[in-house]
Amino acid sequence: MSNKWLQRALSGLGLLLLGGSAWFLYHELRALDFGKVLSDISQLSPLHVLIILAFVAGGYSVILGYDFLAMRFVGAWPGFGRIVFASFVSCAFSN
Repeated sequence: MSNKWLQRALSGLGLLLLGGSAWFLYHELRALDFGKVLSDISQLSPLHVLIILAFVAGGYSVILGYDFLAMRFVGAWPGFGRIVFASFVSCAFSN
């Protein structure tokens, strides 16, 4: 088995997983009334919104800190932007 074949197979698997997750999200969210969601969000007090945003930022900062420490531990530095992007993508997919 050649390395090129394996690379193509893994790329195909990645595309298949991406398509499957898009299909799943479409079917799960199509019954959701986004107007109701926006209405419910607009009823939150500004203080509650700030608290929510602070917790989100804090949680993301912790995950980002893990990634920075991991890069330092292994002695690699792909760049600040790449670490932030990889951390954001991994957080989005894991949630």
